[in-house]
Amino acid sequence: MITKEDIRTESILYVDRITPYGEWQYEAKLCREAFSAGAKWAIDQQQWISTADRMPEELISVIVFIPGQDYIGSAIYERVEGWYETYENVVINDPVTHWMQLPSPPKITEA
Repeated sequence: MITKEDIRTESILYVDRITPYGEWQYEAKLCREAFSAGAKWAIDQQQWISTADRMPEELISVIVFIPGQDYIGSAIYERVEGWYETYENVVINDPVTHWMQLPSPPKITEA
C-alpha cells in the first residue's frame, strides 16, 4: 500500500529534478506541486483502478502508478501508442499497473 509519506517523498524528488532554466521552469514546478497536492488527496480516497481491469478514456490526464519506480504522476493514455507523461509529452516505457481520475477542482464560493 502506498503511504502519504511515499507520495510526499516521491513528489519532492520529482520536483527537485527540475533544472532551473528560467521562469517557465518555476511555473512548471508550481504546477507539479499543485498536482502533487491533488494526487495526495486522491490517494487518500483510494480510487486506484487496475490497468488489467480497464484503461482510462484516451487523451485524458489521469494519475498513474509505476511499481518498479514507485512513480506516481500524471499521464495520458493513447490506445495505439500507450502512456505519455502529461507535462513532458514523453512516452512512458515502464508498465503502468494502476491509474485513477484526477480529483475535481474545488468549488469556489464568493463570500
